[in-house]
Amino acid sequence: MLGCWFHYYQALIRYLFEHCHKRALYYDSFQFKIWFRKFGALSLVPLKDIISGWNNILDTIPVDFDIGIVKFIKYFVKNWLHGRYGFTWNHFANDGPRTNNHLGGYHAKLSKITSATSNNVLAFINMIKKSETETSNRFYNTERNPIEEPKQLPKNKRKDDILARLKVQYTKNIITFEQYFEKLAAHIVDPYEAVKIKFDLDDEVKDEIETGKKR
Repeated sequence: MLGCWFHYYQALIRYLFEHCHKRALYYDSFQFKIWFRKFGALSLVPLKDIISGWNNILDTIPVDFDIGIVKFIKYFVKNWLHGRYGFTWNHFANDGPRTNNHLGGYHAKLSKITSATSNNVLAFINMIKKSETETSNRFYNTERNPIEEPKQLPKNKRKDDILARLKVQYTKNIITFEQYFEKLAAHIVDPYEAVKIKFDLDDEVKDEIETGKKR
């Protein structure tokens, strides 16, 4: 079982901003931003290389080793390197979806149904049964009449293609681990700005939001 990469990286950047007070540094220093993205890249390296990636992170800190940086590193070690869920946040071997946002959407849909907030247990059970039946019917209909996979936004497809090429280059020893790790860090795009209005939106997130509005 794998965790959600989106929420993994979101948790990291939220902690950096809200508990370590490094929001301004993150936006003002490109070097710091690239360094921080290595924490996200760590989830995209083979498990056998986690230690190498971690050592790279510690060896390349581009700013003073102040209390905020120490606090974040301790947080990461406690909650992710030595966390209760192991390395479920690692997605190197995962070629499928790396997020579970579709589940969040499904749960949000259920919560809007009147019977979902009712104190009537029978009504709630019937609502769950109805939802299960509808989901099963859609699954079997799709199985009998396969449809094309939903098209990705061009930018998202490019990101996936780049990641796939990097993995091939690394596994075939065309590039070193250090090169692979640095390229991953540069490749990652922040998801957090899309869900917290108080933070600036990346251009790519803005494009995706505008595209979604036009659909």
